[in-house]
Formats: sequence, structure tokens, C-alpha cells
Amino acid sequence: MSARARGYRRLAMASTDAPPAPAIAAPVPLGPFERLMLADARPDHPMHFFIECEVEGDLDEVRLGAAVATAVGRHPRLASRVAVDRNGPAWAPTDEPVPVEWVREATAPDPWRRIDPTRGCGWRLVVLPATTGGAPLTHRLVLVVQHACCDGIAALEFLGDVWAAYAGLTPPPLDEPTSATPKATASSPTAPEPPASAAPSAPPWRQALSFAWFRPTPLARDPSPVAAIPGVNASPAPPYETLALDREATERLRAAAVAIDASLNDLLVAATMLAIARWNDRMRGRSGNIRITMPVSLRGPRQRLSARNAISYAFLDRAEAALRDPRALVVSIRDATRWILDTGATVAFLDTLAMLAGIRGGLAVVTRAPVCFSTAVVSNVGDASRRMRSGVPRREGLDAPGNVVIRAMSGVPPLRPGTRLALGVVHYAGGFTISCLCSAHADPRHGARLFLDLLGAELDSLVRDLPPA
Repeated sequence: MSARARGYRRLAMASTDAPPAPAIAAPVPLGPFERLMLADARPDHPMHFFIECEVEGDLDEVRLGAAVATAVGRHPRLASRVAVDRNGPAWAPTDEPVPVEWVREATAPDPWRRIDPTRGCGWRLVVLPATTGGAPLTHRLVLVVQHACCDGIAALEFLGDVWAAYAGLTPPPLDEPTSATPKATASSPTAPEPPASAAPSAPPWRQALSFAWFRPTPLARDPSPVAAIPGVNASPAPPYETLALDREATERLRAAAVAIDASLNDLLVAATMLAIARWNDRMRGRSGNIRITMPVSLRGPRQRLSARNAISYAFLDRAEAALRDPRALVVSIRDATRWILDTGATVAFLDTLAMLAGIRGGLAVVTRAPVCFSTAVVSNVGDASRRMRSGVPRREGLDAPGNVVIRAMSGVPPLRPGTRLALGVVHYAGGFTISCLCSAHADPRHGARLFLDLLGAELDSLVRDLPPA
């Protein structure tokens, strides 16, 4: 690796190399990925991601507030804001109170309003109204995070600290990041996939910029009018929709993947591509190339850091012809995933960001370009209980902190203007959820529901078609 590339890598990882501290005493510069998330935000696309817990039981407001405050004490950036000066954006202390909002009436402030991390904390925890009606008392807790603040795995680890404190437990200690070259530890792809014509030894910058000659097809806009769906258009529901697959459905999908030596994530990516093609066909959109962007953690095995962004992006591109044989599509995604994991080229994308961040206005120019950089984002954070590592008791396979039980968990990444589709996958209690943000319909939640219906059908088709005869 050249000296210049090593310099980019040091800059790219600077924000994840600082050891944890009880508070940010001096400004800490944002890393290139965090600067990208800050530059990419705009009023109608604020770069928020969401992590949701559905809890059953008599959730105690005072106890929850104290637990959140305790957890924030372990994660300095969650008690910080972004200060911008001539030296660039940096994390600095803020005196804003812990942002926990209980939504009790329709006249309450919009809980999904934009978060501006330059004015205060880059997150809020929203507690939606309880429901009784003869059923056990339940709440929906939604952690809303501006992505410059931290990534989805960090958000789950923070929630684990919250639930540990709520249960009166001491969470596991945080690790100090190492300066070693990060390597993928998850099952999802971890770096830009090289073009089919490129040799595996193609330089990282070429891999990272492969999108320059492969233009993806955006999700077509649905021209149908807004249609009210019971339970979908009601406020204050979150702006996303979720498809839940139980343990039995999950095992069927996993068995179909194992039949061709693939992973469940490979099936999800393939099904997403097939559903996008079906959507574009139904909406009379143009057919063509599909690109899936996938975030991936750069943490080491079992490494637990204070909240930050420690991820990179992977890109999987497929031309329309590659979608005609679903089995071959899954196999190609499987092989690409393994190539990416084996090469450890995930820092290529961060190298590119570091180079752009070093050019005045470079990130702003790229993020404001009126083009589609990716057809969809698919983020798979894995098993939520393992990510949270709260240490709380379990009841029938469910986390049970204190006097409540976490019945379900879900999450979804941010949505860029040109991308129009974001999918989040969270595994919990043997099943998993797929949550969707969609801007390809006049009613985003209606569009999300329509796309999830297509995705569910494609997953069913893969289960039928993949096992060998």
C-alpha cells in the first residue's frame, strides 16, 4: 500500500481509534464517514436510522429515564453535538438534556422531526403510547439516530446498556479500539465488489469507484394516488413499515440457503433485487442495472466500542440479465460475498471518502449530485440480543429486562433522495424482521407496504426454487 493510501486509511479510521472516555473534554474531529452522513442530510432526507423495541409490561417512565442517562454516560458522543469551524466538524460537549420523548397525545411535537446534530444530541428515544384494550400493556420504543452520530450496531449496543441499567445490571466493559487494519466480521459483504472484468488484485480505489461506469436503475415512482390503509396512515406511527418472519419461516429460508451453500443474507439480497425488478416492471419504470449498498461493521470479533461509526459500505451490482435465473443470482452473490470477505478490501470506500473529505467542498458536491448512486440499501445487523449483550434474563427466548419483556425488534437505515428504498434486517428470538423506508410513492408508508409484499413473495419463490430436486 502506498504512503498516500496509508494516510487516507489513518484519516478514515481516526474517528474510531480514539479510546473511550467518560466525556468529550476537547473537540474530536468527525471521521470521513461521519462527515459524509452530515453532508448528505437535508430537510426531506435527514439521514436518520431507526431501531425499535416492542415491549410488554408496565414500563416505568422514571426508571427508563434514569437508565438512559446511565447508558449515555458510557457513550460520550451521545452527549455531544457537532461543532463546525474552520478546522472542520468535530464532536463537542452539549448541555442538552437526555432526549427521551413520551408521546401521549396528538398535539405533541412530531416525534419524527428532523434531528440536527449541530444544535444538540444527534438522537432521540421516542416512547409511543401504551395500548391496553384487554391485551397486556405494550409500548413501542424507537431510537431515532442521525447517522453522523453512530451506526446501527452502536445503537443496539447503547440500547443494551439502557436495558441493563433498567434491570439494575452492570453492562460489560467497553473495549479500546486497536489501530490494526479493520477486517469484516459479519456475514454480509464488506467492500465494493469489483467489476466482473476486474481481477481480484484490482486496486481498492478502482473497486471503490466502480460505480463510475455502472449506472444503477432507481426504483420507479408509483403514479397511483394516495390510498389510506387501516393502521398505516395513522400518526404517530413511525415512517417505516415492517415485515415479520417467525422462527418457522426463517428456518425455511435458512434451509433453502444452506441447500446451495449460501447464507440467509445472500437470499435477502437476491430477493431484494428480484423485487426491485418486479416493482419497476409493474410501475412501468425503466429496466436495467440494480445496485445494492450494504453497510458492514469494521469491529473485531466481540469488540464493543463506545457509540461511533465503525462501518464501511459494500456495493453489489447486477445487470438485468443476471436476474433471469434466481438460483444463479444467489450463487453469484454468495461468491461475491466470499471474495469480498477474503480480500478484506472494505477500507477502499473509506479511503475514497477520506480523499473527498480532504478536498474543500468535495463531499458536498458528491452528495448533491442529481444522480442515483444506489437502487437500494440493505442493512443486516444480525441478532439483536447478541448485539445488545445486555445480560438481562430471558423468558421463552425473549429478553426480559426488569418488569418488561421485549417482544420484537426491528430497524431500518437512512434513505437518500436518489435511492428511494432502504431495508433493515434485524434477527431476534429465532425470527427476523425486514423494515422498509420508501420514497417511490406519494404516501411513503403505503409504498413501503407495497414493496414488502413484493419482497415477501420473492422470498417465498426462492424457498420453493432453491432446494435441489
